[in-house]
This record gives sequence, structure tokens and C-alpha cells, in this order.
Amino acid sequence: ALFVQLARAIFQPSKVKHPCPVCGLNRHEPDAIHCKHCGEPLKIETEGGAAA
Repeated sequence: ALFVQLARAIFQPSKVKHPCPVCGLNRHEPDAIHCKHCGEPLKIETEGGAAA
């Protein structure tokens, strides 16, 4: 069980710093669409540019 937790911590994508315009929560998952705290839609810019 400890090995699984360690593997998740290593391979889990890091959070990005992007403040929510409503509640101010600053750390979100890289693929987040909505704020985890208040549900406000997020527009997190990615390195890949706009989705097609």
C-alpha cells in the first residue's frame, strides 16, 4: 500500500498556479475545467495552445 501511494505521488501531475476569479483558490489540476472549491469555470492556459 505504501508503494502505491509513493507511485501516485511521483507520477501524479503537479498542480498549476491559476487563481479562481471568484474564490481565489490558487492551485488547480492542469486539466481542471471548474474550480474545485466554488465550481466557477476556469480558463487555464496550456502550453499546447487552443484545443481544436
